[in-house]
Amino acid sequence: MTGSLSNGFGDFVLAMTYRLGGLPRLLVLFILISAAIVLLPWYCSFLRCGNSKTAFVAMVAVLPLAVLPLTLRPQLFCYFFLALTVACLKRFRQGHERSLWILPPMFLVWVNTDGPFVIGLIALGAY
Repeated sequence: MTGSLSNGFGDFVLAMTYRLGGLPRLLVLFILISAAIVLLPWYCSFLRCGNSKTAFVAMVAVLPLAVLPLTLRPQLFCYFFLALTVACLKRFRQGHERSLWILPPMFLVWVNTDGPFVIGLIALGAY
């Protein structure tokens, strides 16, 4: 090692995607994860206000800030898992207790995927 920590499963997913399909498959993976990162906050806004048009306007307002960190790196999974955590907590607050069952297996994957999984624990504690 040259002094940096490996991201583990995130690197593995990117490497296997490249090995199985090259750059086109990496592009598809990037587009899918980026779309989920953008749509999950829209979904949270929709749950909050109950109006899809208002949620769309709110998402368009923050979209320039949301797309800045989107690069094909293992940290992309951190943004996805954080958005998924907030969406699950939002659904739980609305009375859907089963949405919390997604969090333990997701955190198991997140811990092995990217270093800043602590952000998810902070979000969990803050909620």
